[in-house]
Amino acid sequence: MRSAWFVLSLLSLTLASGALAQSGSAIGKGGAGSSATSGIATGPMSDSEIQKLGAQYLTDCIQDWDRGTHMSKQDWTRTCRRVVQRRIDYLRQQEKQ
Repeated sequence: MRSAWFVLSLLSLTLASGALAQSGSAIGKGGAGSSATSGIATGPMSDSEIQKLGAQYLTDCIQDWDRGTHMSKQDWTRTCRRVVQRRIDYLRQQEKQ
């Protein structure tokens, strides 16, 4: 019982330190958390730029599908289209303000 507790504790520490190392490496270095690579608008955007960004969002979303999602590819694509349209609507709304 003690050895199982020790192994679980060691595993928890290893996973926690790995997660901290990954999240800390992206801060301020243009990593996954930065607006430069996440596609988040940082300044004024034209309608054509918003459309291009929406097309990229859709492509990325559809490529993320696999059988493990427990959705058919058709359902996944439909969901992607709905989410991307909401993103585009939001970006357009922000541009008007």
